[in-house]
Amino acid sequence: MLQKIHDKLEKLEKALEKLEFMLSKGIDKDRAYIDSSIQRFEIVFELFWKSLKAFLEYEGKIAAFPRQIFEEAYKGKLIDDEKIWLQMMKDRNQISHTYDESLADDIYENIKSYISILQTTFTKLKSMEKDLSNNNKI
Repeated sequence: MLQKIHDKLEKLEKALEKLEFMLSKGIDKDRAYIDSSIQRFEIVFELFWKSLKAFLEYEGKIAAFPRQIFEEAYKGKLIDDEKIWLQMMKDRNQISHTYDESLADDIYENIKSYISILQTTFTKLKSMEKDLSNNNKI
């Protein structure tokens, strides 16, 4: 189980670094950086809920869908603000199913505000993984 959590966090770390890089680029005329940032956010979001699910499974909790996973992750103190994660999920779902330039601009701005939460949560999960590994609990 430790290897599963480790592998998921390793993928998440790489994806988060790429998202941070794209956000650092700013806005370009042809919107490629906006579009790329949004796509990278979608990947990071998917990897986050799957990583949280792995932690919950370790704890013996069953949650199959992202909304359930965020609710349980909040109860288990894996995430600090359930509402912001549910807003991220809403943004991810909206942009995945309908591309509208104005909506994309709004979500891009939201992603810029989410990045610190994503970074903080990732750091927290890495620390938890390290503690579990050191305690041989996985």
